[in-house]
Amino acid sequence: MSVTAPPAAADRSHRSWSGVLRRHLPVLTLLACLLAGGLLTEGVVRLAAERVAEQRAAAASLFLSGVRARLEGAVGLIETMGEQVANAIRQRPFIDEDAFATVAANARQAVPLIRHLALAPDNVVTMVHPLAGNESALGLRYAEVPEQWVTVEEARDMARNVFSGPVRLVQGGEAFILRIPIFVRRLPYHPDFPMRYWGALSVVVEQQALVTVAGLEDHGMPLTVGWRNEGRSSPAELIAGAGEAFGRDAITLPVRVPGGAWTLAARPVAAAAPEVMLVRIAGWIITALVGGLFFVALRAHRQAAQLALRDHLTGLPNRRLLLERLEQLVALSDRTGMRFAVFYFDLDGFKPVNDRYGHRVGDHLLVEVGQRILGAIRRSDTLARVGGDEFVLVSAETATPAEADLVAGRIRAAVAAPWPIEGEEVRLGTSVGCVIYPTDADTIHGLLEEADARMYADKTEKRGRGRAPEAPAAPPRGRAANG
Repeated sequence: MSVTAPPAAADRSHRSWSGVLRRHLPVLTLLACLLAGGLLTEGVVRLAAERVAEQRAAAASLFLSGVRARLEGAVGLIETMGEQVANAIRQRPFIDEDAFATVAANARQAVPLIRHLALAPDNVVTMVHPLAGNESALGLRYAEVPEQWVTVEEARDMARNVFSGPVRLVQGGEAFILRIPIFVRRLPYHPDFPMRYWGALSVVVEQQALVTVAGLEDHGMPLTVGWRNEGRSSPAELIAGAGEAFGRDAITLPVRVPGGAWTLAARPVAAAAPEVMLVRIAGWIITALVGGLFFVALRAHRQAAQLALRDHLTGLPNRRLLLERLEQLVALSDRTGMRFAVFYFDLDGFKPVNDRYGHRVGDHLLVEVGQRILGAIRRSDTLARVGGDEFVLVSAETATPAEADLVAGRIRAAVAAPWPIEGEEVRLGTSVGCVIYPTDADTIHGLLEEADARMYADKTEKRGRGRAPEAPAAPPRGRAANG
């Protein structure tokens, strides 16, 4: 028995689009209902809440502007003092510890935000001020600490200052670090000699100190605020505040820092007036009720659609769903070169069982056959009942005759195992025909016709070997086995 495929690709495409529209029409209608109800509800709510939202947004923008001004001012002052120290080193590349301590102490006195300064000729830390509490930083090779090396390398290669962080310090804690590359002339005080990279000056700033200066904490405003690092030198991460501040409808401001960028964000805390909330609740309740009705209709529609694509007895895909699956695989194969196999098989010995035990037992046996075969194949395979005791298996992961033989063997083994029926054991066989797309056929119709023909060839071969495919599994009731 063969299954007729769609006659032409154009017809298949037209029917496919029509089917998609029919399947999604209830969903589109439901979405339209929800959208209309939501727009109506939120439109009324917006009229009442618009002025409050504008006032809160203006307050948030003003607050963020103040935070940005304080941050940019603090970073600018830190960079200015860092450059003063770096200039002292450029003038005296062989600066000693006492001289470095003097200029570093002056910088820290001018900018209390500075935690300490570290000098690293050839990217190896040799001097730190103050030394107390920072002894573990001495001898640090930046190239051996990837988290810090990336910013040192960027400052060197781009010949510019880089303000990065927060980063974890080797001596403990997290801090921002201003990397200042130091270039000196190969021959001091001689303008004709090119500049060479001498090393780096790191100006370390306590993270919490900068957060406090920014005024992000204890601001006393109904705002959710956040401060995030967007720089290229370090991964984007939240520096302070709440990550929710960067959600939808957030007010954001960029903050310029040397070699990087920060983003400030704020969202007003929702606190709608009671009457506004009542309007919203009533509107959404009505929308939910209407949407619920459409949901029930959609569920009923989907159930009906599933019944139209399933065999009513076994619950397996029917001809229609089988053809849709084959169309999908053929299209995929034509695009990618993927091969797949189609197995056409029926049950040898089923008719005598059906005649002897009745259609109720026969129907139950067909259901059990389907379940047993499903347990023997892959989850990605498609098993369809195409009529009577005939089945079609589509295996997308079977590409060679050897693989097809293994699958056919599993089908035969599943069917050949004993079937307990009313206290007796009944044995069935199966005739299988297998084809591989596109080796054996390059159309759906050709695949099914060739698989059907090979199944009957298998059945004929069994008869020729003396194995009658339709031999009774047990003697008819009330008669001896020999008749």
